[in-house]
Amino acid sequence: MPTDPDGGAGRDRPHDPRSGSCAGMIPPPGDASAALPDAPAIPSGTIGGPLSGGGGGGRGFAFGNAAMLVSFIVIAGLTHPAAKDAIDGGVPQAGTRHGFPPLTLGFARFAIAALLLLLTQALLTRRGDPRPRTIERGDWPRLLVAAALCVPLNQAFFLIGIRLSSPSHGGLFYGLNPVLMYLLTLMLGQARWSPRVGLAAVMALGGAVLAVAENLQDQWSLLGDGLLLGAVLTWAAFTLVLGPLSTKYGALRAITLVMGLGALMNLPALLVDAHELRPSELTARAVAGFAFITVLTSFVNYILWTVALTRIDVNRIAVTVNAGPLVAVVASYYWRGDPLTHWLAGATALIVAAIALANWDKLRALRWT
Repeated sequence: MPTDPDGGAGRDRPHDPRSGSCAGMIPPPGDASAALPDAPAIPSGTIGGPLSGGGGGGRGFAFGNAAMLVSFIVIAGLTHPAAKDAIDGGVPQAGTRHGFPPLTLGFARFAIAALLLLLTQALLTRRGDPRPRTIERGDWPRLLVAAALCVPLNQAFFLIGIRLSSPSHGGLFYGLNPVLMYLLTLMLGQARWSPRVGLAAVMALGGAVLAVAENLQDQWSLLGDGLLLGAVLTWAAFTLVLGPLSTKYGALRAITLVMGLGALMNLPALLVDAHELRPSELTARAVAGFAFITVLTSFVNYILWTVALTRIDVNRIAVTVNAGPLVAVVASYYWRGDPLTHWLAGATALIVAAIALANWDKLRALRWT
């Protein structure tokens, strides 16, 4: 049950899980900088409820909620330059010699994150939370599809794409996630046509075109942009596939299984590029980047997201977290030295404006006093 974080009010606002997209439950265990327009409530017995500490009010509660959202946005925005560091070690001219090979990185990242989530679930069960529900036989095909989309496909697209392109483009393209989710649900008959969101989709795709146009003269960067767009599309499809399972079995249970199964599916990737890994030549930035996207992005940010859904009005979450693309561009400029070109500025303006337009109903629903 989302709770209004307003220090003086402290009033609970129930959220009907049938009212929104199923996808909003899952944060980007790695790469999604933007929240979806709607997010269902976390089922009882999942990490959202036990760790949230219940409702409450006052300035301390409001400050904690604000800190949670800011932390989520910062981690999400820094994920893209951190991933680039993990791959090239902060030494772009050396290729991947001082960093992790992309496919091996994707396997290790989610294998470790799945283990951390599994330990978290075990700790919650030991302290008295309900035991995880057994997965029904008919749900395994959906779970396997979700795992394939989340790890082998999404990580191959994302990590190879970020290697060839720029982290600022990665952050911007992941801002398209709410729009792609809307288009997918529209095609599946799960959403109704909205002229406002339709216009937002056109604006967002226009922003993506501007970003891609910047790299028309560089075929490798252009390929990287295409792969990053593929990563966003697979992530949108993944969230759609996993949504019903998260509602049925709990978000923590579902995402832990997805990461674990996905890591197993990604084992053959080690045959492709694991031989390129040179541990003795890894730079400190490569190790720090790997630790960041593994522990902070794929584990800590997931915990922050699921807890936030139980404490904060979903309208505030949807609007605030969509600042992620802007954070990614700024972080890429200061951290990686990505140039702030006119193309990038135009793309950023269009995509951020599109996200705001798509979430206009959420923005109007906010109470600022």
